[in-house]
Amino acid sequence: MEGGVQLLNRDGHSISHNSKRHYHDAFVCMNRMRQRGLLCDIVLHVGTKEIKAHKVVLASCSPYFHAMFTNEMSESRQTHVTLHDIDPQALEQLVQYAYTAEIVVGEGNVQVLDLISSDSLNVPSEEEVYRAVLSWVKHDVDSRRQHVPRLMKCVRLPLLSRDFLMSNVDTELLVRHHSECKDLLIEALKYHLMPEQRGVLSNSRTRPRRCEGASTVLFAVGGGSLFAIHGDCEAYDTRTDRWHMVASMSTRRARVGVAAIGNKLYAVGGYDGTSDLATVESYDPVTNSWQPEVSMGTRRSCLGVAALHGLLYAAGGYDGASCLNRRQPLCRWGI
Repeated sequence: MEGGVQLLNRDGHSISHNSKRHYHDAFVCMNRMRQRGLLCDIVLHVGTKEIKAHKVVLASCSPYFHAMFTNEMSESRQTHVTLHDIDPQALEQLVQYAYTAEIVVGEGNVQVLDLISSDSLNVPSEEEVYRAVLSWVKHDVDSRRQHVPRLMKCVRLPLLSRDFLMSNVDTELLVRHHSECKDLLIEALKYHLMPEQRGVLSNSRTRPRRCEGASTVLFAVGGGSLFAIHGDCEAYDTRTDRWHMVASMSTRRARVGVAAIGNKLYAVGGYDGTSDLATVESYDPVTNSWQPEVSMGTRRSCLGVAALHGLLYAAGGYDGASCLNRRQPLCRWGI
């Protein structure tokens, strides 16, 4: 039972007690411990500032820190981590938010606005930025709804999935209330519905965020010999100079085409030891998992794959009977 304690009385019957303030009081206590430097197991360095915290609190409140401290990243074993391209005061307020669920964004506190509009903001997905903005507004909706248009301009709505736009953004009253926000939503939907026009529609909101402080990672996907094909995957971290295993693909693939769009890696086609494949799957390093994607119209192995303007292109290859004509129109599908 959440926040509750179950006891037994003298007759052996259970008595349940639920403390409504348990979670609140626990986080208040942990924040006081953080301020006093008690039981802290991580120190975040940004600029000349040092911020002490508890890994479990940061990881439970932030997918970014969850990935940092629970995966095979070198930071998971370190007690000191240096972060780049973020304002020290903004980071301190974000850490404070993890403990208190309160953060202030306003005219006199533009560093947080700068943060969510930054190309270098390192988040697992743009959904986290959207949810963070709405969470702050709804904490005091009467006085903060006026800031929604300005904040939403910093959210890169075109980078959200079409399903998320329709089920979460289009149905949000705070978005529908402002004409400026509706224009931003229309812009995002056009980006998804007219993929051939993405080059023309490109602007600062269609540009994926890139954390300049993040390390480059090299992936080795599938492979094997003719009689021993596998779906294993490994990642090489250039900072630690180490290879480590990541989640295996759902399908064994050799001669597979691979490309990256945003924060995801795509494995396209290939050969499973029996036949050439038209299937596609994507890897999310934050969740360390593979998910199926829309299949190609043609089976292809030994193919060329490239990404351009958010689209994935597959060209050439072998379909199990003959080599495909390199002049054949490219297969493409929006991501």
